[in-house]
Amino acid sequence: MNPHPPETSINIISPSALAPSNDLDTRLLLVQSSAPTAKQTNAHLTLTLKVSTALRLVCCLVIFGSVLSFILSVANKQETAWPLMNISQYAANYPAIYFFRIATSISAVLLLGVARSLYQNLDYFDSFDLGGDELLEESNPKVHVGYWTIFGFFVAGIGLGGAGLISCHENNNIHTSLALAMFFSQASIQTGQFRSWSMSIGPCIRALGTMYLWVSLVVTALMSTHTVTKVAYVISLLEWTATLEICAWCWWWSGALDVRRRR
Repeated sequence: MNPHPPETSINIISPSALAPSNDLDTRLLLVQSSAPTAKQTNAHLTLTLKVSTALRLVCCLVIFGSVLSFILSVANKQETAWPLMNISQYAANYPAIYFFRIATSISAVLLLGVARSLYQNLDYFDSFDLGGDELLEESNPKVHVGYWTIFGFFVAGIGLGGAGLISCHENNNIHTSLALAMFFSQASIQTGQFRSWSMSIGPCIRALGTMYLWVSLVVTALMSTHTVTKVAYVISLLEWTATLEICAWCWWWSGALDVRRRR
């Protein structure tokens, strides 16, 4: 009879501490669970959450929360499907607000984790060239990760989480400020990627998407301040399409992080 009962332990290990010296590691979270038994003295269960997986999960959660809020608010006749309203207006109604807050809160935590993990692995991005034909089979795309990118994801996490927790009906000024912080930080991250130019279709599409995001933000700011005639449904269309652009870009960028330089 074993006098010592089996012990189960879960350890959260810093990805940078486990990264090989000659490889790029972008794991956001690594959880190891060990449960020794009489027959197997050291059994391990490992769960890994990578930065790319976290970013794509954020994209799915944001789209899911926004679309579900639209469906619930329209179905309950709290808002109209057309003229189109802002995402925050659909998400401020009950019960849609519960789902939207859960989705944005989880997304905010993941974005903060992404910023932390990228900061821990910043030396790897400085040491390895993530460009060339081997990256997503495009001619010359490059992924740049620096302090500005890390700060952008940090601000995006704070902005998204805060805008989700504080609805436009509760405090519109704070909600709008936090939402704008999220949008501008994402636009800045995308702009920071264009350190080189390629006429390939992929980089051109992403460049047009980034330009559209900036135009959407500028037009929204001009209409909100009544510098130009304010058209509510135009602002709403710009917000919905800008959100889709950000999700599409982050989906590509997360995949590019997984591509390692073949030697």
